[in-house]
Amino acid sequence: MEQAINNPYRTPDAELVKIADASSALKLGRFSAWAVFGLTVITLGIYPLYWMYTHAITINTLHENKISTALLVSLVIATLLSFASNFMDQTQPEIIIAGGVIGIVYMVLYLVVLFKIRNRLQDILSQACGGSFRVGPVLTFFFFVIYLQYKINQCIDMISSTPVEADTSS
Repeated sequence: MEQAINNPYRTPDAELVKIADASSALKLGRFSAWAVFGLTVITLGIYPLYWMYTHAITINTLHENKISTALLVSLVIATLLSFASNFMDQTQPEIIIAGGVIGIVYMVLYLVVLFKIRNRLQDILSQACGGSFRVGPVLTFFFFVIYLQYKINQCIDMISSTPVEADTSS
């Protein structure tokens, strides 16, 4: 029995599921939340759309419940229409109403995509960093992608600070 424990040819005692989960969180990439904030300010709010689009594509490869590409494209189109409506003649009531409707559609699509990303991130990060890892909905609403990037960084830091157990049987 003692020989079976010290056998160098036996399969290693590794939890492959945890390694796969940890690598899925690492695929999201570590990027400073302050940099996300700075790029948001510098690009006048365009960078969060880029962040959401690229992270949604990455999340679709990691999660079985996919975020619709049509929804992402709709968000981009609504953003462009909302931006263009600001340059229209604001003296006509029809244009003012149309601009308001486009703005509301844009904000609804933005929040829908943001919370779809948040829900998938909650699943991915809780598997990778432990079941008690939480991505809060209230902070997601107020701080948007800056908070989501902060939580991704926090999970990656938890994974990289977890010590690897050495084999003490030999």
